[in-house]
Amino acid sequence: MYTLSTVNHKTEKRLQEYLLSRADIKEKLDRLKEEPRRANGAHPLHGKLEGKWSCWLGMNIRLI
Repeated sequence: MYTLSTVNHKTEKRLQEYLLSRADIKEKLDRLKEEPRRANGAHPLHGKLEGKWSCWLGMNIRLI
């Protein structure tokens, strides 16, 4: 199982606001912890962000 973490307090606060307003995001985050590649089409990044994963949580919300 994978873990999710935020970079700073401001990001954590914004994430909590999204979770309260959109239930589907929490569901997607839970699926990401179990199986990132299959759950939401997550993919590993290259270059400066190598070792990180990315996927879309919503129309305008990208998770890295």
